[in-house]
Amino acid sequence: MTKGKKLHREKWKQVALKDVALCCNESERDEEKRKQSKYISVEHITSEDFRIKSWSDVEMPTFFRKFSQGDVLVALRRVYLKKVAVAEFDGICSPHIYVFRSKPDKMLQKFLPFVFNESFFDFAIRHSAGSISPYVYWKTIKEFQFLLPPLSEQKLMADILYQIEDAIEKAEAQELSLKKYKMALIDQLFQENGYLGNIIKITDCQKVKFGNIVKQIKVKADSEYHGLERFVAGEHMQTDDLKIRHWGIIGEQYVGPAFTNKFSKGQVLYGSRRTYLRKVAVADFDGICANTTFVIEANQEELSQKLLPYLMHSESFTNHSVENSKGSTNPYINWKDIASFEFSIPKIVLQENAAKLFQQFDNAIEQTRQHHASLRSFKKGLLAEWLG
Repeated sequence: MTKGKKLHREKWKQVALKDVALCCNESERDEEKRKQSKYISVEHITSEDFRIKSWSDVEMPTFFRKFSQGDVLVALRRVYLKKVAVAEFDGICSPHIYVFRSKPDKMLQKFLPFVFNESFFDFAIRHSAGSISPYVYWKTIKEFQFLLPPLSEQKLMADILYQIEDAIEKAEAQELSLKKYKMALIDQLFQENGYLGNIIKITDCQKVKFGNIVKQIKVKADSEYHGLERFVAGEHMQTDDLKIRHWGIIGEQYVGPAFTNKFSKGQVLYGSRRTYLRKVAVADFDGICANTTFVIEANQEELSQKLLPYLMHSESFTNHSVENSKGSTNPYINWKDIASFEFSIPKIVLQENAAKLFQQFDNAIEQTRQHHASLRSFKKGLLAEWLG
């Protein structure tokens, strides 16, 4: 990875963060500049992603700390979230975000973001104050110590790490592009007068009611959960991701009294609260879920079980669910209201062809997801090897 150039660790020096970086605390109080500024809160920074993908154009009265293009922003409230970003524009940030610049004779600015690695966050977490919303102060983290390479080696290492960052960004962009194209095809099929390229024509479809071709499965788990190891809560299901990637372990974690529904491998789980989040998943193991998660099976003579989760991800299904939800703070939908959804579908053989196409998209999406995950792991491993 160093293209034949050797790192001379014997030349690296033990330094404290305060020796090589400045914690900037400049305020912007000019009213006109404040009106035109971009505002960054902790929520605008994504864990383990240097890019700032969103911001607010509305003035935030409690935000005064200025930052400039190229500055490194680090969220120091709830530091366990590991939020670090490199600013690509000038702006104003939350008082819970620190702004860092390197001392040019000691450290390259492009190397600085990589100092805020696992070792730094381990140090910051250990020295955080507070329990509900832990916070760490500059007077504490300025003493964080690490081995710093000479400027020439900093450049070499930063160049390699940014190449990995670029590869991660490209892989994520590819994943997003595949997801958008898949969703466009799903919406094309399940819209009124739906079709799917050359696979399904408008004339192949007939209108049906959701409740007539699917059923809600209500199997109660026994009080001891015999034979079951996992439970799935709402937070374990992700928006627009059919795969269950996280779960709780029965017996090791608290299982609330609402977790009474048993589900089996192959069944579809649907989050009935805040349905605009589009939480639909296909179970690939047996387990239990809360009574607010619907367990659903298709009548497979009329609707393919493989196509069912894609139907429930469609814009038309989501719109119906949102429009028929009750409540404002935590809106929910009843089964009878979901069951009234009407849509058009083709014969089973054509449904299987459509499901196969969507599954091919999912396979490609999963490959790109694994690719950028492995790149992140590789970058983390390099940082651990180089900087500890």
